[in-house]
Amino acid sequence: MRRNPGIGLIFCLSLAFGQFPTSLVDSLLSVGNYEEIIRICTAELGIDSTNYDALFNAARAEAFNKNYPQAVSLYSTFLLHYPTDPDGYLGRGRVLSWMGRYSEAEEDYLFVTKSFPDYREAWIALGSLYQWWHQPEKAIKIYSTLLETDPTNANYFYIRGKQYLEVDHPLQARKDFIKALNYGGDAEVINPLLTSLSRLTIATTWSAGLVFQKDLFKPGTDQWTALSAKILHNFTHGTGLIYFTNNSRYGKQDQALLLDTYFDLWPGAYGNWTHQVALGADFLPLNTYRLEIIQSIGVGWEVSGSYGHMNFSHTNVDLYSIMGGKYSGNWYLRLRYLLASSKTGLNHSLIWSTRRYLSTADNFIDVTTGFSTKLFNKVYFGDALSESGSFFLVGLVQHKFGDRYLIQGQYAFRKDATTRYDLMHSFLFSFDYLF
Repeated sequence: MRRNPGIGLIFCLSLAFGQFPTSLVDSLLSVGNYEEIIRICTAELGIDSTNYDALFNAARAEAFNKNYPQAVSLYSTFLLHYPTDPDGYLGRGRVLSWMGRYSEAEEDYLFVTKSFPDYREAWIALGSLYQWWHQPEKAIKIYSTLLETDPTNANYFYIRGKQYLEVDHPLQARKDFIKALNYGGDAEVINPLLTSLSRLTIATTWSAGLVFQKDLFKPGTDQWTALSAKILHNFTHGTGLIYFTNNSRYGKQDQALLLDTYFDLWPGAYGNWTHQVALGADFLPLNTYRLEIIQSIGVGWEVSGSYGHMNFSHTNVDLYSIMGGKYSGNWYLRLRYLLASSKTGLNHSLIWSTRRYLSTADNFIDVTTGFSTKLFNKVYFGDALSESGSFFLVGLVQHKFGDRYLIQGQYAFRKDATTRYDLMHSFLFSFDYLF
C-alpha cells in the first residue's frame, strides 16, 4: 500500500519531539485509515509499551477495523496499566457487545456507570447493550436514569417506549411516544406506533373464549340470553375476531356469525369492519355490516366516521356515526353521535364513554352512558355501544390473570329499553384463553 509521505513526515517530527501524533491519528480515524493508525501506534509501542495514547488508539483502530479479538486484547493490556480509566472499559465493553459477549460487556459498562456516574456515554452504551441483549426491563431503568438528567430528549423517550412494548406495557409506551413527538421526535416513525396502540388489542397471536349474556326486563319475567364462542388472531397490521352466537328470545332461537376486524390504512389511520350474518333469523337482522375509519390527529386525539346497515326481515336500518376520542395518560375519553334511519323515521343517539386503564392495557374499567330520541328494539351487534334506548348506563371491567386468562364482566341498565318494557338489566361475562 502506498503511504502518503506527508504522514510519515508528521509522524517522524512527532517522535522527534517526544509527542504522540494525536491530531494525525484523529484525522486518519475520520477517513477510516485504520491500518495506518495501527502502524503508527505499533511503532510508538516499540519505544514505550505502556504509552497511553498508543495503546488506546491501537485498540480503537483494531475495533473499527473489525479485528475484535485483537482489539479486546489491546484494551485489556491498556487496562492493566490504567485500571481506572473509564474510556478503556467503555471501549472494551463496546467491542465485547459487538462480539455478542453481553455479560462481559455489561461488567465493563457497570464499572464505568458506578465509578463515574456522570459519564453519559457509558449509560447510553449500557442502554443499547440491553436492547441488543433483549433485556427490556433493564433497558427501561437505564433510559429512565438518562431522562432524569435530560428530560426533553426525544430519542430517549422513543427508545424507552419501544422497550415498554417489549414487556407488554402499551400505556406507558403511548406516554413515551407522545412525549417523544412533543420534543421533536420523528413523526413518520412514531405515528404508526401510536396508530397500532390505538387499537389496544390483546397482545398475543391467538386467543379463544366464551361469552354469556342475560337480559332481564321489568315489568314481567321475560329473559333474553346469548351464548357466543369467539376466536381472535393478531396479524402484523391488524386483528381478526370471529364470533358464533346463539340467541334466545320470545321462545325462539337465532344463530349468527360475526366477523370483527381491525386493519392499518395510511399513516395515522386504521379501519374497523364488522359483518354479521344470521340466515333465516326470526328477530336478529339477517345481515349487518359496518365500516369505521379512525384517524389520529394531533397528540392523543382521534376522530372517526362510520356507516352501518342492518337488514331485518321486515325493514332496513342505516347507521351513521361520528366520533371524537382523546387519550390522556391512562384515560381514554370518547363521544359518539349515532344517527339511525329506517322507514319509521330517524333516531339520534349521543354516547359518552370513559375508560381508565390500570396496570396494563388488558386491565381497565369502562363506563358508558347515553340517551336517544327514539326507542329501538335491542339488537346484538357485537358492541354494547350499538344498543340504543332512551337512557342507558353500562359498566365494564376487564382483567388479565397471569399470562393466559382474560375475563370481562359487564352490567348494563336501560330505561325504556324497548317499547314493551320500562327497564332492562343486562349481565355479561366473557372468558378468553390466550395462546
